Amino acid sequence: ARGRGAVPGLQRRHAQGRPPRVHPGVRGSRGAGQRVRGPQRDGGGAGALAAVRHGARGPARGRAARGAAGGRGPRVRERAAVRRARASRVAADTAGIVFRFAAMARAGELQAEPATTAVLSDAVEVILAPFERTRPEPLDSHFYGALYEQAVVPWICAARGGGPSGEAAADIVRRVARAVVHCYAARGRPADMRRRFRERCHAEYVRLTHGPVWPSEGADPVWTTFFE
Repeated sequence: ARGRGAVPGLQRRHAQGRPPRVHPGVRGSRGAGQRVRGPQRDGGGAGALAAVRHGARGPARGRAARGAAGGRGPRVRERAAVRRARASRVAADTAGIVFRFAAMARAGELQAEPATTAVLSDAVEVILAPFERTRPEPLDSHFYGALYEQAVVPWICAARGGGPSGEAAADIVRRVARAVVHCYAARGRPADMRRRFRERCHAEYVRLTHGPVWPSEGADPVWTTFFE
């Protein structure tokens, strides 16, 4: 006999030894014995690292090789390119978290397995690849200011905390600075991009980098390009 509140479908699947169905709206949930394929769509650093693992690393590479051998190379490569682009966007949306953890792992401040450290390093590459190309991917101008601020803020956290990751975080700041200035030049130095960059990147935070990250205000390419 069924008890009060019992769900017939669940009882039937349990009796048959089958795992319960998981509603597609329940993100990140797994039924017993179920695997979640592809990158998770939840936010934060976990989503970014999952995107890098599934979107920019080995699985796509293996499938592309098998597809090329079977005559499906172009289609598989196209899907892999879409997957890498999606991974880049997911990772970039959480760049500050990734930059912080990557610097901590590089400095030994984060007790992580070598595989995790490698994924964090790969995540930094995925984030910056669209900005460091000879012909950078065109994005909304706000995005460049937001990206640089996401590099500066983790450095501020590391510097104020006094941990060993400060220099690794400063290296990321310098790399992101060169990347956004490169994008500005590649786009023909538009005045609108300069104005909108400042709308997303606080001058007060940028000034804090003068001395510890850049020898002086004049040596900071972001300051001289977007704020002077």
